[in-house]
Amino acid sequence: MDKRKVIRTLLLLVLCLAGIPALIVLCLTQWGNRRHLIVSALVLIVTMLPFFLRWEHKKPQARELTVIAVLCAIGV
Repeated sequence: MDKRKVIRTLLLLVLCLAGIPALIVLCLTQWGNRRHLIVSALVLIVTMLPFFLRWEHKKPQARELTVIAVLCAIGV
C-alpha cells in the first residue's frame, strides 16, 4: 500500500472517530439543547466526507454504482 494512502486513511479515521463527538459536544455547549437539525446535518456531512474524498480518487466500478443506485431508489 502506498504511504500516502495509509496516511490519508488514518487521517479520515481520526476525523470520524474524534471529529464527530467533538462536533456534537461543541454544538451542544454553544447552542444548548436547541438546533438539533443543524447538529444532525453537520454530523451527516462529517460522516460523508471520508466517502466523498475517497470516491474522488478512484474510478468507480459498475458494481459500486449499482449499489448506490439501489440505495438511492430505496431512499426515494
